[in-house]
Amino acid sequence: MSPGRQRPLRPGGPCPPGREAALAALHALYDAADDDSAIGGPDLTRRIFPILAVITEAGFDRLTEAEAEELSRELVEQRHRKRDGPVASP
Repeated sequence: MSPGRQRPLRPGGPCPPGREAALAALHALYDAADDDSAIGGPDLTRRIFPILAVITEAGFDRLTEAEAEELSRELVEQRHRKRDGPVASP
């Protein structure tokens, strides 16, 4: 865990604020990669994951590769269930 992080970005219980933001950013990257071949999204087969970070009142925190992989796998599972991803609420 990086300095300043209050708790791990893990599912279960109350959702840490940075986890949802990181997952939303991954969804945006996934959509952008679908529209433009120069943008790369997560590649589970080759284990290539985006560098993710969250900024909170506690400061900057770069997610570990394991956390980026976990969120990337969650993203892909969500996209299998709902191809176009989540819809932003007003």
